[in-house]
Amino acid sequence: MGINDKLPISEALADFSKVATGRRKTEMRRGEVQKMIFAYAREHGLKNDIRGDYKCDAALKKIMGKSSFKGVGDVARAMSKHFLT
Repeated sequence: MGINDKLPISEALADFSKVATGRRKTEMRRGEVQKMIFAYAREHGLKNDIRGDYKCDAALKKIMGKSSFKGVGDVARAMSKHFLT
């Protein structure tokens, strides 16, 4: 399984995809998930410009499992449990 393969995702991530994109997905690529999360954070003004981290609103907190994240590494670690392989 490569990074560009579409993989089945958890119900929580599928629900978030509906909130973030308007369309509920059941399979996604890892890179697609990262882009979706950062786009959602930008659109909702969740970046802390002083500290450089992102705060999680209720929707993000459900999939991230914490109240803030720093960057790509934090997102990748949190998303590993949402890919059903």
